[in-house]
Amino acid sequence: MTIVNEHVLQLNVNFLFIYQEILTSVNKHNGTTFFLDGLARIDKTFLYNTIIVKLHSKEYIVICVTSYGIVALLLDVGQIAHSIFKLPIQINEGSICAIGKISNQEDLLRKTSLIIWDEIPMQHCHCPEVVDRTLRDLCDDGRTLEVSS
Repeated sequence: MTIVNEHVLQLNVNFLFIYQEILTSVNKHNGTTFFLDGLARIDKTFLYNTIIVKLHSKEYIVICVTSYGIVALLLDVGQIAHSIFKLPIQINEGSICAIGKISNQEDLLRKTSLIIWDEIPMQHCHCPEVVDRTLRDLCDDGRTLEVSS
């Protein structure tokens, strides 16, 4: 039995449903946004890491970001949102990320199948909007990549 299968067996009914919904959305390229809300004692990190391992096993690219450095350590390959998305320090409703149209960062984001953004409510309210606007611009087709939090 693989580690993914072992982890899936440990998911409770709600997390198993979420796991299946996210994987279905990624496999169908739906571009769905999911918002997972729960108390700190609810182990969303275990669910996130299970999804990450499953998608990596299928050679999908998953970007995991968080609002805080300490939380990034808990996610497999986790990074700070400001770092990966090149969010401006002074952010407002018209801001965009500092990612060039022809760059390694742009190429990575275009190839990404899932973005997991943990602790997104801790970000400034304009941060998700700025990332969404930037992703739409990079994709040139009005769609966004999946953002899960």
